[in-house]
Amino acid sequence: MTGVRVSQVNDNQLQWTLVSKTARFENGETMVYFKDPKMDLFNNNKLTSKLRSETGFMNMVKKDAQLEKNVRVESKADGMVLLTSRLFFSTDKNKIWTDDPVTIIKGDTITKGLGFTANPDLSMIAITQQETTTRGKN
Repeated sequence: MTGVRVSQVNDNQLQWTLVSKTARFENGETMVYFKDPKMDLFNNNKLTSKLRSETGFMNMVKKDAQLEKNVRVESKADGMVLLTSRLFFSTDKNKIWTDDPVTIIKGDTITKGLGFTANPDLSMIAITQQETTTRGKN
């Protein structure tokens, strides 16, 4: 399929939308694989984060997603950007996480770590093996 859009709404509240250039169904149509997925996450119908990657897939029964290759998460509240190679999202847990290396950029501060768990809006982040540096002004 081309031009795919999938959304989840609970109690008349938009939870997330996922838009992709192309998608294909597998495993008895419970798994959907996406090319260039763009996932927007919402709280009280307000956009909180934008997730982007080169590929990904979603379990349509559980509404859990995995994004892969050049994953970028942008928090709309404070402009924080998270970069990683693979990211998991759970609708039930309302969490994003990875065990892969992560880089978080906020203003002049760069934080690196191996693995993290966060709220989808990046308001609460737990990073393992963290290293923080501040970019100098040129």
